[in-house]
Amino acid sequence: MKRNYYLTKSGELKRKDNSLIVILEDNTKHSIPIETVDTLYIMGEITINSKLVDFIS
Repeated sequence: MKRNYYLTKSGELKRKDNSLIVILEDNTKHSIPIETVDTLYIMGEITINSKLVDFIS
């Protein structure tokens, strides 16, 4: 089942295997399987890299 995800804190968004890894400013890591993402809402300052952009597109 696909879900909407809201990122309200600042941090970094990376790709690892077939998951999105969210690393927050306090160094906590959260893994989100890409198969469960319908929409990703980003409301904070997030740093992304080119591998993630290629993966999402």
